[in-house]
Amino acid sequence: MVARDTQDEVDFVAVLESSERLTLVVADGSRLLPDFEALLLDLFSAFVKLNVKVRDPDEVIGSARFRATVVGELTRSETFAETRRVTALRPEAAGYAALRVADGVLERLRRRELLAPGEVETLWRLAGLEEAAAEARERVAAADALEDLVRGEAAAEALARAREEAAGDVEDAEAQRDALDAAMARAVDGIPRSAWSELGDRAGNTGDALRAAADAASSGSGHGAGPGDGGDGVDALALQAELADMPGMKRLVRLLGALREEARAARRKRVPRARTEVYGIEPGRELERLLPVELLALRHPGLKVEFRRRYAESALLGYHMRGDEELGQGPAIFLLDVSGSMAGTKVVWAKAVVLTLADLARRERRRVTVICFTSGSARQRYDLATPRRGQPALHFDPTELMGLAKLGVGGGTDFDGPLRDAMQIIDSERVFRRADVVIVTDGEAQLPAERVRAVRAFADEYETRFLGVLVDVADHQASTLNQVCDDVVRVKELTSADARRVFGRF
Repeated sequence: MVARDTQDEVDFVAVLESSERLTLVVADGSRLLPDFEALLLDLFSAFVKLNVKVRDPDEVIGSARFRATVVGELTRSETFAETRRVTALRPEAAGYAALRVADGVLERLRRRELLAPGEVETLWRLAGLEEAAAEARERVAAADALEDLVRGEAAAEALARAREEAAGDVEDAEAQRDALDAAMARAVDGIPRSAWSELGDRAGNTGDALRAAADAASSGSGHGAGPGDGGDGVDALALQAELADMPGMKRLVRLLGALREEARAARRKRVPRARTEVYGIEPGRELERLLPVELLALRHPGLKVEFRRRYAESALLGYHMRGDEELGQGPAIFLLDVSGSMAGTKVVWAKAVVLTLADLARRERRRVTVICFTSGSARQRYDLATPRRGQPALHFDPTELMGLAKLGVGGGTDFDGPLRDAMQIIDSERVFRRADVVIVTDGEAQLPAERVRAVRAFADEYETRFLGVLVDVADHQASTLNQVCDDVVRVKELTSADARRVFGRF
């Protein structure tokens, strides 16, 4: 329905393949409408193109009439023009806008505000008749192509009968299609104007959310990138827009925008620590690590050939060196304190730091899990980033991320429960071996000496690194964290400079 080129289709496929939410809505909508993915492509093209040309619904027939009407009514609304100012030439923003409008179409179809169930059935019958007519026309064309090739009267008569039958099928299918198309035209004309106005309002609200997300991110990061310029995918943009549109969440989104720039700068400047130790013996071919007995072979005429063979096969024995950087650097487990004392600025800052660190880990294809804890047994686990079959990159789970962002505070501080949870995850789920465990808290909780020793023994056995982030430490000591963690960062002012120190240790 919308005039488009190959680049529009390539961009649509790219955003669709990278977005779990778009994939799910296509699967959902395709069970309700016969051409739902085509509708989504039309909506995407309408939002992403600078010059939008839409065919009039009266120029199409059959199952495409409803789709043409949806796109036509949307593109004529004033709110659509406003939203296109933040989606044109931005595929991710256009993908999110198309997702929101398509969701609105499905909601109203289920509430029978656009079409009645019988009218939806008519759409499916029209699609089936169109396929039947196309198949019959192909049979007619095949018979025409074979007409000059057949030999013999019997074969010619059989071909003529087959062609006549196919032509009759075309005529029957088109007659039924025309009757149903007239019924569909009446159904579409009967859709109330209020339904189209609500879809236009939905597009306008989507534009407002995208602008709010862009304003929050740019005010924090110091640059004016538009929504959908970041390359993080439709799902990340959708979450950012929805968070920015929620009461009380604009502050978190603004802080996330600022901290992401700090995190990337800190990662670029980080110098690897040079402390290493001999950890064992392993086969390899690094000359500077070879055992002296292996190097002696180079001075023996009869052993030189054997040395070269084993060198080519990386079978020479050498020292296995282990340094601080080799500990951890696997999946990331964050233990986030959401006790009552974290209320206000501290929990917003802590969530922003955790989400920024989680984004760094995700970009390095590291699994990310967050455990939110208070005193007692009530703890929440959020698996933010896990690999999915067929997707080379890790993406945040929107539901899990939204749950973490909305979680409130309350209760006291208890380290033992979340530490046990983290150790149980690492021990029972092999993919979490060599994990980094980051504890973000503002309080001090006591651990028995035997528990501290158990945690440190566990860290050595599983090559796990524990990092502590102690927020607002003016009145607190960090004795327990110092005993449990390999490194503790003390934060006092809750500034981006403090955040940069945290990112440099991760």
